[in-house]
Amino acid sequence: MWLKMMFLMAIMFAIGKSTTLAADNCNIKNLTPDVTRLQAALATQKETNEFVKNELNMLKRYLAGPKACPKEFVYNPSLQSCYLFIAYERTWYQARQICRAHQADLASVESQAEHVYLTGIITLDASLRGYQYFLSGSDAKKEGQWIWTSTNKPFEYTRWGTNEPSSHGYPKECVMMYHPVGYNWADVGCTTIYRAICEINLQQRSPFIG
Repeated sequence: MWLKMMFLMAIMFAIGKSTTLAADNCNIKNLTPDVTRLQAALATQKETNEFVKNELNMLKRYLAGPKACPKEFVYNPSLQSCYLFIAYERTWYQARQICRAHQADLASVESQAEHVYLTGIITLDASLRGYQYFLSGSDAKKEGQWIWTSTNKPFEYTRWGTNEPSSHGYPKECVMMYHPVGYNWADVGCTTIYRAICEINLQQRSPFIG
């Protein structure tokens, strides 16, 4: 009798265990689609978070202002440009090479605001005042057709001095800011030596590179 009872209890336990396992298997099968969707959602969220992170980093770098410029440069937020004043005299070609070594180019003065800004910096700094400064302007490609070589754009804004440009006596294919006439422009020979202004235009070159 005792053995019979033990046998019946064993059968009942086995049936219960089998039922539980079957139920568990059923629940796992039911959960599988949810797990798949959750994994897909997590993967999408990860991509979204990475995109947002990259966008925020780019925005921070853009809003950094002066940090977007090399430390030797001065930054003008309204013009979105960085400027470097070369404090020694070189030919126009040499000056341009110096600017390019700084990942810049000779400055292109494309508005009155830009001219006034650069003139202001020069006149307020005793170490800059009283010198001539090369810009990127040139008519070397075609006489009389002045372009900014840093952008290959023709002049729209100009600030020529009286009787300038003038090509009397010898070729004058480069532009400088001329101190004796209030830093208005004059055309000069490209192999003469003057100081120069370099520019990094952040509107034309992404500030997030480098």
